[in-house]
Amino acid sequence: MLAGEPRTGHHIWKDGVLVPAGMLMETSGSENLDTRSNNWTLGIISTNGGAIATNAALSPKGDMTAATITASGSPGSGVQAGIDVGGPDGRKFTGGASLRAGTVSEVKITLMASGGGLGFTSKVVSLTSEWQELSHLIDLSSVTGGDYLRIRFTSDQEGTFEIYERLIQEGAVSRSHVPTDGSAVDVASESLQIDPVVLSAAFGGAMPDEVTFLMKGMMSRAKDPVSYANAIPFGWQVDGGNYLDMIVSTANTHTGRPYFRNRVASTPQQVVVGPEDALDLGIEVPFSLGLVVGATELEGFLDGVSLGTVTHGGLANLLSVPLKLFPVGSATLEEFCIWAEALPSAAMIEATS
Repeated sequence: MLAGEPRTGHHIWKDGVLVPAGMLMETSGSENLDTRSNNWTLGIISTNGGAIATNAALSPKGDMTAATITASGSPGSGVQAGIDVGGPDGRKFTGGASLRAGTVSEVKITLMASGGGLGFTSKVVSLTSEWQELSHLIDLSSVTGGDYLRIRFTSDQEGTFEIYERLIQEGAVSRSHVPTDGSAVDVASESLQIDPVVLSAAFGGAMPDEVTFLMKGMMSRAKDPVSYANAIPFGWQVDGGNYLDMIVSTANTHTGRPYFRNRVASTPQQVVVGPEDALDLGIEVPFSLGLVVGATELEGFLDGVSLGTVTHGGLANLLSVPLKLFPVGSATLEEFCIWAEALPSAAMIEATS
């Protein structure tokens, strides 16, 4: 998969078969720095009392290329791999893999710089019977020296879990896991926007007074204590004083707090806000978001629940700029709809359920 190559036929492995999942949306491309992403016999590999069985489990692609890890139950038992990243100090990295539960339901992902000054950070993730692309961020801004970056997948529970395709990349944004075999590979990206000409034609050449949006799919965004990051499901903005958008905040204690925002002619923005834990964006989760912009009110919806209304002063004329889908964030987009009218609340509750 080349950087920028469309992913309109994105499929996932589920319940023993490949099923269509929608369009994979990602912020931008990046390199997978782990040059042997699915090799558990080369490089700095250790188990700390655990065991690795290679080519022992069905991968997300449906072949027998995933590994089974057996943890002994002692702290830190699992698997570790390391790569030479040419001096990790002063940089940020995201590392992870595709993981699935066996008899173990929790795994700790640890990223650590080795050689010279050390820095490391960990987080525990919950596994399910389905493959998940799980990742963690390490900020080495204060670390000096060191050549290697090590990534560990361990469990304090006794039992097994399955693992496939490590990903290590520079930066704070987790993206799709792309296989490597001997050299770093660009992670493909896909962005989507609706052209102003198309929008104008759909709206009869004039910005509507009322509009409704509906988005459904699977969203993923790493939540880490050193990363201030908001996903943006859609953004429609002329400038800082004229815009309409949805954002999902992971600031402070937010695990995924939806905001529905409107601003016209630099007047104060009007915002509908959801609970700070509405989405857990450290893992891939289903989402269904709706926004109704009526003549006088905004109303936001999440998973079949109205998040309330706020009075607003009208819509800016946004037809001179494209409407961008997931300009920031990662998701598999299953459905995106626009109506040039304000749908009733009951209809949106049903549509987002």
